[in-house]
Amino acid sequence: ALQILQYIDNNKGRQLQNQDYAAAFGMTYRRLNAIFQAVYGVTIKQMQVILRVEQAKRMLSSGRSIAETSEACGFNDYFYFLKVFKKKTGMTPSEYQSS
Repeated sequence: ALQILQYIDNNKGRQLQNQDYAAAFGMTYRRLNAIFQAVYGVTIKQMQVILRVEQAKRMLSSGRSIAETSEACGFNDYFYFLKVFKKKTGMTPSEYQSS
């Protein structure tokens, strides 16, 4: 599970697909997800979002633009980034930058 977490963290800026995990670890995504969820209590996809939002928070705090942050954190859709960020933090990226 730790190796999966490291893989997620090392690839935050990429849109990882189920087959990427299967190829990297030689197991089905379903099996990997079961192992990961048993250890961390969240799915692989949920952890991807958590790590991306944490990275976004750091980038926004350092003065990066919202658009640049969105792209660097692997969110291809700017408006989806806004929605996810607000859901996870309770504030919009611009509100977060101001606080």
